[in-house]
Amino acid sequence: MLTFFLSALFSGALYSEPLKPYSAEDARYSVVDSIQIAHADNEQTLEEFLASGAQFHPLSAKRIFSASPRDHIWIRLLVERTDADRGEYYFLIQDPSISNIRFYRGSVFAATGSSMRFSQRMLQTQFYAFPVFGNTNNSSEIYIYLQSDTGIRFTPLVVSEARLIELSQGLNLISGAFYGSLFLLALVSLGVGVQRNNSSAYSLSAVIVLFGFWQFTMDGLAHLLLWPDFPLWNQAADFLLLDLFGVSLLIFSRLYLFREPGHHVHLGKSEIFLFVLVILHLTAGLVIPYQYSIFISQALISLIGVNAIRISIISKDKGAGRLVYQLSWAVFAAATLLQAVQEYTVNGILPEHWNLQKAAGMAGIFSIILSIVARSSLSREQTETENKKWEANITPFVPREFINLLGADSIQNLRSGKSIERNLAIMFVDIRQFSTLSEKLSATDTVAFLNDYLVHMTPIIQGNKGIVDKFIGDAIMALFPSGAEDALKAAISIRLELTLYNANRISQEKNPIQIGIGIHSGSVALGAIGTEDRLQTTVIGDNVNLAARIESLTKVFHTPLLITDSVYKELKNASLYYLREIDSIRVKGKQNPVVVYECFDADPKKLIEQKNAVLSDFALGVALYKAGDFSEALSVFQAAEYSAPDDPLPKTYARRCEYLIAHPPGKKWTGISRLAGSK
Repeated sequence: MLTFFLSALFSGALYSEPLKPYSAEDARYSVVDSIQIAHADNEQTLEEFLASGAQFHPLSAKRIFSASPRDHIWIRLLVERTDADRGEYYFLIQDPSISNIRFYRGSVFAATGSSMRFSQRMLQTQFYAFPVFGNTNNSSEIYIYLQSDTGIRFTPLVVSEARLIELSQGLNLISGAFYGSLFLLALVSLGVGVQRNNSSAYSLSAVIVLFGFWQFTMDGLAHLLLWPDFPLWNQAADFLLLDLFGVSLLIFSRLYLFREPGHHVHLGKSEIFLFVLVILHLTAGLVIPYQYSIFISQALISLIGVNAIRISIISKDKGAGRLVYQLSWAVFAAATLLQAVQEYTVNGILPEHWNLQKAAGMAGIFSIILSIVARSSLSREQTETENKKWEANITPFVPREFINLLGADSIQNLRSGKSIERNLAIMFVDIRQFSTLSEKLSATDTVAFLNDYLVHMTPIIQGNKGIVDKFIGDAIMALFPSGAEDALKAAISIRLELTLYNANRISQEKNPIQIGIGIHSGSVALGAIGTEDRLQTTVIGDNVNLAARIESLTKVFHTPLLITDSVYKELKNASLYYLREIDSIRVKGKQNPVVVYECFDADPKKLIEQKNAVLSDFALGVALYKAGDFSEALSVFQAAEYSAPDDPLPKTYARRCEYLIAHPPGKKWTGISRLAGSK
């Protein structure tokens, strides 16, 4: 559908019907039957030309007037007003590239053209407009001298002031859409380059920008808006911008379809030859006649377009995208070459209605849009191929769930160093006294033991919507994007699985193992660090460090499973679990203390009964302890220790109270413990 639309657009640009008068009033002053032309051998004044006896010839059979470069053309226009209307009418020349124009109407004289300052135009418009009638005259005899280094091509027309305004507004609308589209295309390509660090996207953006500036100059808009007071630069900019566009197209073609490892530009012999020709022309173009410079530029661009097609043919890239690329630049090369031939032959080789200047511009847009479509197709194919190849190597080491957590459609986002912030639960699981255990095993047996242990524990994490982020020696670091509830369920299931696992070890006359589990939830940064050769996913932040610290506290309190208050608050119904508050701790760098809870759902049945029996007494003892009433708290903990002899926490707090009674903390007491390393 896109190709059909662009083809229709291009066809409409290629075959241009001549402008017709807008209304019956305008039709009364059509110049078709009154324009006469004469050729001169060189530039002359009007008096010199008329004195030479040159003959004017009617141009009644032509709708589009054309002349070759360096031709000296005189136009005589005879117009007679047939009504009493005193409105102004204008003779239009809609070719902004005409170098020199002299306008004579009675005593009125004006000189203008692309080689002169914009302020010299009688009307400040993109094209040339000259008033036909005076204030009182009902007829006019007008003489116009034309000469251009790039040929002349326009539809002779006289229009009313209202029609002139409409033509200007319509042209502004078309130009705005044309250059606005170019700007958006360049911006999109630049965005792709920044997002993917893709040099071919950068070069395509340069191609679009330079092409746009060249068209801006050829349309006469640059002379109007950018350099109205620099006519010499106005002419030089034509071929300079066209040459730079050619250089950017050379680089883009190489990067786009024939990239070497590392995405560097490696020009082949043909590209180097064309590149040298362009550089030579950039230098020589400032001294050779302008008409030859612009012709050489157009020829070079055509050759570069042909070379772009050649590169696509020898490229390793296959598929429909490459064919679209070939088609788009074939259209552009052909239109540019035909434009040059049409302008630099006396009568042209194509029908006069074929507007090649307009067609070349539309062919350029056609080429650029199709190149973007082709590039997107090829880039997608290349990216998918590279990702599959890279993913096959890294997926066993980077969890697919982690990539999905990053919001990545493809693993390419990992490679680009993407990171995001997410709220999730972090769980650390660590084997107690692993060093002592491993000392009794050979290296081979240690690895076998760890693999056997992880085979039992990892599926439990995954079954509770968790992601095993990494194995740190004998420790497991897991993430739970779905929330703390799943993390706590996984921890309870791990402890229950450990009971069965230890029973099997005992049956094999092996020592049982103990683990500690710490869970915390909060905001963390997720991403990947390293290089393509060695990449590791990671989560970073204070909440990760705190989760690891909570796991280490299981050794202090001699309890296997601890959670923080952030996890506790996320539980939908905390009463469904066996939980009790253990302590309040202050983490280095944090003002607010963290409350730590024990979960004992997976404890042996007898121990659960003992802890439940002293649950309220233990809570009272912790409250007295935080309030600084150590003597009363000691009595409560000793009673709890008697009622629950297998519960280690009353004993731990009783020892604390005894120490604080012997060494009173004074008024600085807050009831908040400090983690090791905190100040």
